[in-house]
Amino acid sequence: HKIYDRHTKTVPFTLILACFDLFADGQPAKKDFYEPEKTSMILVDIGIFAHNESAGIRAMLRNLLVQELFREPAFDVHLHVLANGCTDATVAEAQQAISEHGATIHATVHDLPEGGKSRTWNRFVHDISRPEAETLAFLDADIYIPQTHMLRDLCNFLITSPSLAGASSRPVKDIAHEPSKETLKKTF
Repeated sequence: HKIYDRHTKTVPFTLILACFDLFADGQPAKKDFYEPEKTSMILVDIGIFAHNESAGIRAMLRNLLVQELFREPAFDVHLHVLANGCTDATVAEAQQAISEHGATIHATVHDLPEGGKSRTWNRFVHDISRPEAETLAFLDADIYIPQTHMLRDLCNFLITSPSLAGASSRPVKDIAHEPSKETLKKTF
């Protein structure tokens, strides 16, 4: 099932959130319920999938790091840039963007030698994300999130919907939000 709420209908990016509990063998299991009394903070790990994104990764991270989720005291967020199989300056650009931000966020740029979204997804879920993280977010590196409350609202929606194991956004073309003159010229 695709899950849409009023906030996700206008978001031009690929985003999937998943709630996981882990079996003793480390394999993900569907989270059947949310128990806020277990911990005072909700643990969220965000994985940004980046393959040769040096031209846009800084702008993407600047946009992402203004999300309210990073300042919300109820959430403990770890950000992981998953530079996979890159042959350009993606790693250096991501590191620079994070250091320029200057905020006290937990962020790591991973220089993964092998590319591939499936391989990177598996590395993030099984090796990189915290085993105790209750929510994992998967973002492509070429996205733009127009509302600063979006990730917080999606996490809250997923966490407070015990029958859901995941939620995804609906991709919308950039022109739907800010059509540039050049884009309009090409369209007409």
